[in-house]
Amino acid sequence: MVNIDVRKLISFGKGSYILSMPKSWIQKNNLKKGDLISVSDDGFELILKAGQEETKPELKEINIDAKGKNIELLKAEIVSSYLNGYDVISILLESNSKEAPKIRDIIRNLSGLEIMEQTSTRIVAKNLISINEISIKTIIRRIDIITRAMMEDSILCCRAHSAYESIRNRDDDINRLYYLG
Repeated sequence: MVNIDVRKLISFGKGSYILSMPKSWIQKNNLKKGDLISVSDDGFELILKAGQEETKPELKEINIDAKGKNIELLKAEIVSSYLNGYDVISILLESNSKEAPKIRDIIRNLSGLEIMEQTSTRIVAKNLISINEISIKTIIRRIDIITRAMMEDSILCCRAHSAYESIRNRDDDINRLYYLG
């Protein structure tokens, strides 16, 4: 026999609702505060399952072979991998490659991408930013503020009151934000 228990739905903030659970069900499934319960939407029914493990998304990884490639092609491959959501980008180099400093500069220009390992034959970069935490509105606002300041400094630069290097550095910041967006 199915026991039907009617519960009241409670509003919680702007986008969520809370439903209290029967104590007997919580005890029967050995649950406690903070435990995970999976919720499946089956049309007009919700199916609750106790004791579910939180699934962590699998890391997307890519290996880029830099041997015999020019720096522009490597830059395109690295940026493309970043934009396609790869979490770990490994660049395989020739032993003691002279391109390593240039590759490091490319990686530094991509927001959230940090070099985790570097050897004479490999550079491994990992994306440390969660895509769910990024606000496109905030990124555009930051780009706008930086661009306006650059315009003001450009006028001062023409009058020899500002340094060109400062403007160029902020242009790099805008590029980082652009790729992030």
